Amino acid sequence: MAETKNIGEMAAILARKILPKLYWEEVQGPADTSWPCEKPEHKKKDHPTDAVYRFIHPYTGRENYIIFDFKSMASDSIQPTNIVSSLKSMALTLDCSKVSETWNRRYAGDASHDNIGGLLVYNRDDAYKRDLARHVEGKLFDSFPEQWPQVTKRQEIIIIDPETITFLNSMYSDLAELESEKQIPDMSKRGFFHPNKILNDNERLLAPLDYYETPLLPDQIDSNIIFRCYYSESEKFDFLVYYRDKGESHEEFMYLFDQLISYQIVSQANTIQIRAYDPVDDAFPLFKRAKELFAAYSSHDDFIVELMMERLDMITFTSFDKKVPKFYEVEVGMPK
Repeated sequence: MAETKNIGEMAAILARKILPKLYWEEVQGPADTSWPCEKPEHKKKDHPTDAVYRFIHPYTGRENYIIFDFKSMASDSIQPTNIVSSLKSMALTLDCSKVSETWNRRYAGDASHDNIGGLLVYNRDDAYKRDLARHVEGKLFDSFPEQWPQVTKRQEIIIIDPETITFLNSMYSDLAELESEKQIPDMSKRGFFHPNKILNDNERLLAPLDYYETPLLPDQIDSNIIFRCYYSESEKFDFLVYYRDKGESHEEFMYLFDQLISYQIVSQANTIQIRAYDPVDDAFPLFKRAKELFAAYSSHDDFIVELMMERLDMITFTSFDKKVPKFYEVEVGMPK
């Protein structure tokens, strides 16, 4: 029983290490507990909550709460049936949390807010190498909605899978190393970058005016590109672009350059460092050649091509080391 408890605690320890660095704050309510179900159609006595994290949405200014289910699993236990079962349970938990006086009293209070579900899956033997979303999607859609009639549609649930956990852990190990070596500006203001978003002809989301500790949004957590910016009193930013794609073609990098320009990152930047998570060997010469092609395609005017090349020259491309988080059952069980 103690061994099982220690294994289960690994995912919670990992969450406390990584999630605050996304500028998600752990809510100081009851952890690893349950609260009464308020909806008879759920056919449940209660709903579990391992932890709750909160952040202020950078576009809307609303409080968002993420209700987490933490899983510490061996690779052979990460099966579609188990994951879909956890997602179903989370969907019911999320549905009930919106009307539960007990949940709101413990975690959110009376303030207006939005709730999101979160499933964090830590692979404790580091042997699971599949794309979790693709692994479970067939089973998930086979069983929904016919077998989930009691769940309100359009619930938002994020999955932080083993590969994303390793990526986030690696990203913050890299950040710590860059900061200790003074390779990025020693500034007090830093956060995740969010561009203006056009939703339709009549609606757009405006980027925050201040990027001080702006959080990563839940729907960005498995993105192939994460933008982080640093700034002081000047109007220019220093950007770190954490990149999960492989860099396998010129077109891939040219698309990335187009994003950097359309998001107005290039026009706002002092420097732009693209930090590649697991690139192919040829990514580095392909990146260099992609700059030349992108500049050449930008105009038939040699002067404009030269100006574009000067802009692109501020962009560098390097890799960073993969850091797999590791816990030991005996260590987790030792007195603090």
